[in-house]
Amino acid sequence: MKKAPVFLALDVNNADQALSLVKQTHPYIFGYKISPRLLFGCGMDIVRNIQPYGKVFLDFKFHDIPSTTVEAVRSAFHLGVDYVTVHSSVGGTTLKQLAALEAELNQTRKFCVLGVTVLSSISGSPDAIHQQVEILAEDVFRSGLKGLVCSPWEVESLKAKYPQAFLVTPGIRFEGDSPDDQARVMRPLEAMKKGSSALVIGRSLLREPVKRSQELAKSLADFC
Repeated sequence: MKKAPVFLALDVNNADQALSLVKQTHPYIFGYKISPRLLFGCGMDIVRNIQPYGKVFLDFKFHDIPSTTVEAVRSAFHLGVDYVTVHSSVGGTTLKQLAALEAELNQTRKFCVLGVTVLSSISGSPDAIHQQVEILAEDVFRSGLKGLVCSPWEVESLKAKYPQAFLVTPGIRFEGDSPDDQARVMRPLEAMKKGSSALVIGRSLLREPVKRSQELAKSLADFC
């Protein structure tokens, strides 16, 4: 069975719990998202312990002056992560430097910088949010970067405009699940059909990790 293009958000409090989830689900899904909550709670070894099982996505949403942001991303690469997030609003100068750094690091191994647009927890006028996402996406892609994080509500138009982009979408929920603190949500298969390259799923997978990971691998087989 091919692995689904899904990052499981390891929003848990300890390394044993995180690694148990990884070992249960790695036959079915592509990778694992680590937030400050897990890294600060468990230490840097959690990255190395996850590496044998899948891609590691460090979701720190870096946002600082150019030199600080670039060196933070470089350090993340040397830690062993495969994907890292920065805020798209960090500015054109920083984004261009990150694109150059990404190209440099890809000479060693595959590495992707993802620009975060508007958080999927934010609600409001869909048109206004969509416009802001488009503005931020243009800044990211003009810089030379090709990875973006957006909600599934914006992914269809972005994929049409930037067909080569790698679009990662959080805000994914299974049928019947509560949206919790997410505002712009969608079912997994629908998001993939609209153009998502990979999904980020946390609580909806954590409720029944093995069963739901297996279901994802089957339902998303055409996208694996």
